[in-house]
Amino acid sequence: MGDWGANLKYFKEPLNPSDSLLELGFDENKKIRVHGGFKEYLMGSHPSHDCKYKDIKGELVELYTSGECNGYDLIVTGHSLGGALSTLMSFQLASSGTISKHLGNKPLVNISFASPYVGGEVFGEAFKMLEKAGKLQHIRVSNENDIVPVLVAMPDFRHVGINLHLDDAKDYALEYQGKRSLWWQWTPFFPWLANLSNHGLEEYDTRFKKVKTAIRHMTINDVYGNSSITKDFIE
Repeated sequence: MGDWGANLKYFKEPLNPSDSLLELGFDENKKIRVHGGFKEYLMGSHPSHDCKYKDIKGELVELYTSGECNGYDLIVTGHSLGGALSTLMSFQLASSGTISKHLGNKPLVNISFASPYVGGEVFGEAFKMLEKAGKLQHIRVSNENDIVPVLVAMPDFRHVGINLHLDDAKDYALEYQGKRSLWWQWTPFFPWLANLSNHGLEEYDTRFKKVKTAIRHMTINDVYGNSSITKDFIE
């Protein structure tokens, strides 16, 4: 129930921009707002509360400082609520000067599955700024007729990263930010209401295997370097 509680706390909460983000040129007068439940789940609702973000970041810094992870990529992933948390976590880590120092010229990579919306329009602008600076890459995988990624919590919420959208006919689409709406995916009698398995990881795995041959040659760097996919990102 705790997970559902986080999903339902969809009010927007402010997120302070990091010094690294400001150094990239982010306007400090703009307000970054994210899903309140996701922020509370990851970062706590009060400074005295447990903060999963600080705990995880502390573990990562310890590993990097020890030298055990030199040269390793940093990949953050998750499904559904975990997908949303992985995106918020990745944004915070990529904004951290400490983590960026250890990663060197490598971007932090976020791969999320079935993620709901995480933040508002300004969050999207800040996320894009980190992508353009080479600090963050995000592949957001969604299934056709999965209701969770298309339900908008607040009117100005925006998806981020590159959307790998999988249908049930061995087909896929890659699109920056991926603006598919609930109505875009409408089919007669709204079958996704009766088939919640479209949201499950098993179905994601099944559909991914269908397109594996077509996309296995692509790297995330290739996708980000493809202007036909990232035209909105470049503009």
